[in-house]
Amino acid sequence: MNRISKPPEIRKQEILDEAKKQFLKNGYEGTSMTNIAAAIHVTEGLCYKYFKSKQELFQSVIDKYVEEAYEKFVAVVSDKSMSLEERINLNFKIIKNIETPNGINKYFHNEKNEALHLQIIYKIMNRLSEPFQKIIEEEAKKGTIHIDSSKDVAHFIMFGALGVLLCDDKEDKEERIKKYVFKMLGYSG
Repeated sequence: MNRISKPPEIRKQEILDEAKKQFLKNGYEGTSMTNIAAAIHVTEGLCYKYFKSKQELFQSVIDKYVEEAYEKFVAVVSDKSMSLEERINLNFKIIKNIETPNGINKYFHNEKNEALHLQIIYKIMNRLSEPFQKIIEEEAKKGTIHIDSSKDVAHFIMFGALGVLLCDDKEDKEERIKKYVFKMLGYSG
């Protein structure tokens, strides 16, 4: 087999892409660095050059997923052409329909992977708190909302909504969360 030299960023991405496929197909336990290396025709040592362990590689796959989800949310949250209400409504639609290539969200959100699911949601919510805080500050300056601490309120909203989403089985939880959010913000449209 002839070796093909590729730039490091391309090679690293190939390893990540193949790892994602392997984790989806075989699960964490059924995937090995050897399988990943063989599938992309590189040595196992090359995989370890970029990722110290299978756990680190798996974490990188998770982080990439979180970043993809975050980018979709932050694009909406940052769109100043929409009202706060429109941005919140659209983000709920994104939450319901978020998809990433190769169905990785189905793996991460599978009941068997509950701990992983919680880790991902925590990372997404934590990342979203900062841009949401900026939106709250902008709305407060416009006088459409009335709050004391934008940082506290942003975190409280993100993680409070998460609690309702994860623990409540009632069908109207999305509407109730929105009602709580607008009431907490003193939103006057």
